[in-house]
Amino acid sequence: MSDKILISTIKILFIFSLISMLVTNSFSQESILNGTSSAGVVGAPVKFNCDYNDVLGMPGVEVMMHYGNQADTVFNDIPMTLMDEDPYYSFTYETDILFQNTLDILCYYFSAREESLLVTQSPFNADDIFPPPTYSYADMIEDPEGDTLPGTGGGWLDITRSGITYSDSRIYAYMSNATGEWPTSQGYDTYFFYCLGFIDTSSTNVWFFSMVYVDIPFIASPGLYKLSLIDTSFYRIGDIDYDISDSNLHM
Repeated sequence: MSDKILISTIKILFIFSLISMLVTNSFSQESILNGTSSAGVVGAPVKFNCDYNDVLGMPGVEVMMHYGNQADTVFNDIPMTLMDEDPYYSFTYETDILFQNTLDILCYYFSAREESLLVTQSPFNADDIFPPPTYSYADMIEDPEGDTLPGTGGGWLDITRSGITYSDSRIYAYMSNATGEWPTSQGYDTYFFYCLGFIDTSSTNVWFFSMVYVDIPFIASPGLYKLSLIDTSFYRIGDIDYDISDSNLHM
């Protein structure tokens, strides 16, 4: 395979790997999920409300609250119910939780899902731990194992799970696949790369950005890339941290 063909193939793959992020991130900066709660009292129900601004127009949406003590290593999930009595907005959801013990610090976030569409907040990786602990990620929708197209290079391209979190200055992501292996090449002319794409909704430019794990000698290495939607040109603009642990790829 010539360098020209290889680079063209990379551009096409970049487009397909990022296109799913276009819909979920290209809206205005108005918050999609906003939450509040009543005062916390041990032994009495605490009421939580979430205003969900349904910019995706998702019918039959399921709004969830995810919560836990700051010291916990797992979040509890509880469904929320659309309010139908005053005072309420047409998109306000609520739930009650009874706490039997005093919590150090309650951490919670909200998500909204309709089949394969997901809008979610995320836990906060306050200490910039890398790789972040599993419980600090907001999981995306699981992808069934074995649904890759015929002729796909290997089970490592069958992505089954992914998640995202953030700190004051960084975005973090992880991926799981069907094999737990993350090869970047096969033979001398086949290369694989894994990426998470996003856009800056405060900008009107036509660039995608992506954290990419790849190793193509003299052409591409792990880093932060930007891709033009006009001519599919792409540029490496910085380094990223990456790590493979517990069979997951973290970036």
